[in-house]
Amino acid sequence: MFLFTGAGEMGKGKRVICFEFNPQASSTSYQQNGASHRFDTIPKALSVLSVEPPKKVKAPKEENTVSLGPQVAEGELVFGVAHIFASFNDTFVHITDLSGKETISRVTGGMKVKADRDESSPYAAMLAAQDVATRCREVGITALHIKLRATGGTGTKTPGPGAQSALRALARAGMRIGRIEDVTPVPTDSTRRKGGRRGRPATIPYRRHLSFWAKSSMFANPITRAILVSSGAIPVRRNPNNGNGNGNGDGNGCAPQASLFRESSNALAAGQVIGVFPEGTSYTQPSIMQVMSGAAWAAVDYVRGAREQVDENGKANVDERELTIVPVGIVYTDKSRYQSRVCVRYGEPITVSSYTDNIFEEGADADAEARISVKLVMVEVEKQLRAMSVNAPDWDTLYAAQMARDLLWEDPANIPLKDWVFISQTLVELFTVSTTSPPTVNTHLTSAKTALTKYYALLHYTHIEHSALNTLLPMTRTGSPAPWLLLRALLHLPAALISLLLFAPPMMFHIPAYVAGSLARRLIVPKGETEAEAQFKAVVGGLGLGVGVGSAMGVMKRLGRSGLLWDLFLGAMGEPGEGVKRIVGVLGGAYSGVYLLVKWHNALVYSNYKRLKTLVTFHKLCLGLFPQRSASPADLEGYTRPPTPPPNPFIKKKEDVVPACEIGTRKRIPSRKLIRPLLTAREEASAALKAYLRSRGDDEVALFLRQKNGRMGSFW
Repeated sequence: MFLFTGAGEMGKGKRVICFEFNPQASSTSYQQNGASHRFDTIPKALSVLSVEPPKKVKAPKEENTVSLGPQVAEGELVFGVAHIFASFNDTFVHITDLSGKETISRVTGGMKVKADRDESSPYAAMLAAQDVATRCREVGITALHIKLRATGGTGTKTPGPGAQSALRALARAGMRIGRIEDVTPVPTDSTRRKGGRRGRPATIPYRRHLSFWAKSSMFANPITRAILVSSGAIPVRRNPNNGNGNGNGDGNGCAPQASLFRESSNALAAGQVIGVFPEGTSYTQPSIMQVMSGAAWAAVDYVRGAREQVDENGKANVDERELTIVPVGIVYTDKSRYQSRVCVRYGEPITVSSYTDNIFEEGADADAEARISVKLVMVEVEKQLRAMSVNAPDWDTLYAAQMARDLLWEDPANIPLKDWVFISQTLVELFTVSTTSPPTVNTHLTSAKTALTKYYALLHYTHIEHSALNTLLPMTRTGSPAPWLLLRALLHLPAALISLLLFAPPMMFHIPAYVAGSLARRLIVPKGETEAEAQFKAVVGGLGLGVGVGSAMGVMKRLGRSGLLWDLFLGAMGEPGEGVKRIVGVLGGAYSGVYLLVKWHNALVYSNYKRLKTLVTFHKLCLGLFPQRSASPADLEGYTRPPTPPPNPFIKKKEDVVPACEIGTRKRIPSRKLIRPLLTAREEASAALKAYLRSRGDDEVALFLRQKNGRMGSFW
C-alpha cells in the first residue's frame, strides 16, 4: 500500500488519495476522501498514477482594443499618408495625416536592427512598417496613401530595397492602400544646387530659385531658348498697346495667359520665387510710364487655386500657402555703360491674402472681386515702385536735375550709392513747376531749366562728360574757367600717359573685347534704345574676350615652342620633352597667365578709362579752342536740345506725360565747333542755377544738399 499526499487543496484540508495494489488481482482500488474507486486493469491504474491532479482553469478575458481615432462607421476608411523614403542606407516610414502637418508615427529600419549593414535590408523595412501599422490602428487609421521617394536630385532615382518590403508589410497588416505616388525629386532645369554662386542674384541672400518672366520671342532662337529654359524662365506673350494692363492678349483667359499662370503657380508651389518686371518692356522715359497687372493676376490666380485645392481636401487653413509680393526698385547711375553702378531697394512686402478675402465670401462674384483685388494690389505696387525710383514729369525737368546734380557734386562717383535716388528725386522736385510758387521763382526756374538743358545737349553732341571737362577746366567762383587752368591740365598729361603704359599689357589682351563691344553698339543696338547698349556690349564683348584669350594662348604656344616660355615659367618642371610634365606645365602656365592678365586689367581699367576720357576731352578742347570759324547761331539752334528717344510700341499711350520738344533737321556741324558754345553754355547753366537757388530762399533744400556733400558754396 502506498500513500501519496497531493499538492492541491480542497477547502481548508489537504486532498488524500489511498491506493491499494493487489498484484494477483486484475483490478486496483483506491479511496479518495472516503469514496471507493476501482480500475479494471493494472496499466490503467499505472496511467492514473502518472496524471497530476486537475487544476482550476480560468476563463480567458476579452481584451478591449483601445482606439484613439474618430468614431467612424464600420467599414468606413480613414486615410493617412505613408511617406516611405528608401535609400541604400536606410528605410524611413513616416505616417502623417492628410495635411502632412501632424506626425502619427515615424520608424526607420535602423531602429529595428542592430547591425548597420542591415538598416537598408527588406527585413528591417518590414519591421518598421509593422510598427507604424500597429500605431495606425490605435489612432483609427485604416487606409494609407503612399508617397514613395528615392534619393533623387543628383543621386539615384530608384528606391532602395526596403521600399517594396515596407509597402507589402503595410498591406499585410490590414492597411488599405490608396494612391501610390513617386515623389522622388527630379531636376527639371539643371542638376546644380540652387542658390550657388552662379545662380544667386547679388542682392538676394536666400537660397531660393528665381524664375523670371521673359518675352516669348526670346524663346524662338534655339540657343537662347536652351539658356532660358535651363534657368527656369517662363515665356510671356506681349501685344503692343493692348491697353488691358496684363500684357498677355485680351485678358479673357486665353491659352497663353492660362499657360503663363499655370507655370507660375507650379513654380510658386515648388517654393520658388517669380521675378516679374511689371513695366512690361524696357524703355527710356523720364518716369515710370506703366505698371502692368500681370503679376497681380498671377498672384490672385495662385491664391484662388490654392484655396480651392485646400477646400477639396477638407482643410480650411491656408496659412502655409501665404503669398507675398515684394516690390524692388532698380536704378542705374548710367544704364548705357557696362558694369554701371546700380541701386537696388526692396519695398514693404504686400500680403496678397489681405486683398483677396472678399473673393471667397459667400454669394460674391469671384471674377468681379478678383478684378478689384488686382487693381488694389497694383495701386500699392506702383506707389512703392515710384517711391524707390527717380520720376520726372517731362524730359526737360529730368535733364535739368541731372545737370544740377553734376554741377553740385562735380562727379557722379562722389555721390554715395545709398543716396543716389534721394538726391536725384529731390532735384527733380526742385525743378518741377509749382502753382503755389511766386512768379519770380517760376521765372528763374524756367531760365535755369533752359540753360541746364542746353548744356546737357551740347555735352551729348560733343560726347564729353561734365566730370572730364571739370577735371581739365574746373569752374571758378565767378563761374568761368581761368585762362591758366588749361596750362595746368597739361601737367596731368604725363601721369596719364605713364598709367596708360602700365595698363598696356592687359589692354592688348582685351582689345578684341573693346572692338567687338563698340561694333555691337553701332551696328546691332537699335537706334535710341539706351538700355540695350550695355546688354549687347556685354554679350558681344564677351565673345571678343574669347578671341583675346585664344590669341594669348597662341602667343604662349609659340613661346613654348621656342623654349622661352619654358625657361621663364616652367624650368623647374624638367626638360620640354618630358611628356606629362610638359603638358601639365604648359596648361598651368597658360591658366596662370590668363588669370594674371584678367586681374591686372580689372585692377586698372576704371582709373585708366577715366584718364582715357580725360585725354580724349583734352584733345577735343585743343581742337575746339584753336582759332577757327565758329558756327552760326542758326546752325547751333538744332544742338540746344537733346534728341527725344523713339516711342516704344509696348508702352500704353498716356496723355498726361509731356514729351520734350521735338526739333527739326539739324545741319551737320563738326564737334570741334561746338566746344566754345559748350563752355559758354556751362557758364550760363552755372549762373542760372545759382540765381534760381537764391530766388527760392529754401533753407531746407540747401541744408539737405549740403548734408549730402553738395558743393553749395558756389551756388548759394
